[in-house]
Amino acid sequence: MAKHHRGGSMVNQHVITTLIALALMWTAPAVASASQITFDTNGALAGGQIQITAFDPVPGNALAVGANAASAVGDIFGLRYQANLGVTTLNGAPNYLNGSNGIFYTFVAGFDEKVISNSGGPNPFLQFGFSPTGANFVYMYANAALASDLTGLGFTTGTQILKGHVLGTSFTSSFNVLATAPVALDQSGVNNYPGVNTITGSGASSITVQIDSFDPAFFPDLIAGASFLVANTSQVDPYSQTDPSNAFSSNGIANGDQPGVPGVGPLNGFGPNTMFQADANMAIRVPEPMSLLLLGAGFLGLAGLGRMRRLIKR
Repeated sequence: MAKHHRGGSMVNQHVITTLIALALMWTAPAVASASQITFDTNGALAGGQIQITAFDPVPGNALAVGANAASAVGDIFGLRYQANLGVTTLNGAPNYLNGSNGIFYTFVAGFDEKVISNSGGPNPFLQFGFSPTGANFVYMYANAALASDLTGLGFTTGTQILKGHVLGTSFTSSFNVLATAPVALDQSGVNNYPGVNTITGSGASSITVQIDSFDPAFFPDLIAGASFLVANTSQVDPYSQTDPSNAFSSNGIANGDQPGVPGVGPLNGFGPNTMFQADANMAIRVPEPMSLLLLGAGFLGLAGLGRMRRLIKR
């Protein structure tokens, strides 16, 4: 009898292990490579609904608060980003020009990063990881006017229509200093900051954003918690396509309360803060419906495992 009991226990344990594996597998839904959603460019007014697969902001501004090219491994700093929408696209083809209907859309974001490597030397290469230590927000606003890259004002003064947060998974970011000889920071048209220079460099980031809430007047078919924006962003110095911002929003709500250019010092890249021209593209990805069903099934399977264990012990 004892031998039979041990064999039965081994079989039951094998069943439990298999169910756990299946449940955990089901709780990681597959994500589509590109998703098509409805975006109402008029906010539920007549004639505004279009299908899109991505938002494409124009080149904007990024600010690393408390970081520069000499930052040490382990240093944590805050990143702030702001930009006006340029166009929306459907499978790569533009289908809405920001402001063409009198509504101007903006994006602001803020989260913490951690320096995970710095090669040092005359042309340091820095790599960054996500840090869960501070603020973590991604907002989209509908505004009555275009926000000003030069002043940094107007990015948060409209109606907030989407709210999300950056996921620590699949987060990558880097910056390579190409030259440390000072050049003018603002090389986009007129130099609005003749006393501020910068190092030369370039980098890139890949960021996944989970959408937490949204205004259904603008997004009638989104699903909170199951929708994602995947932002691929380049960051460069000096600025050549837009003006460096005089101010940023510290929390995504205040209008320009965080110093921009005034906080970088005489040489951007080796001062207390560092600014970059940032150009992002935000693809929309939504888990497949079947994966969402499996997600629920996985949770039900996990809930039943405890009951099964108690029955086996009897």
